[in-house]
Amino acid sequence: MTVRLRPSRSASWLGRAGRGTARSGGQIAAVAVARKIAVLAWHLLTRGEDYAFARSSLVRKKADAVAQRARAALERPPMVTPARDR
Repeated sequence: MTVRLRPSRSASWLGRAGRGTARSGGQIAAVAVARKIAVLAWHLLTRGEDYAFARSSLVRKKADAVAQRARAALERPPMVTPARDR
């Protein structure tokens, strides 16, 4: 007897979690996925680790955009607000 396993539609654990718990009901699925994300964030923050499945090109692009906005903010002259009369 051979057992054929159907490949997952989504390679990510989040996709599998959301689809697996959706059979139980929408609210239960939403809470389950929210809990998984919260646990993931907690572990990343408390251990000081980077997300293992992050795409390096996307992370680099976001970091470059943040650095560019910071440089632009430094180059702008400071805002001067007029004094209010009392």
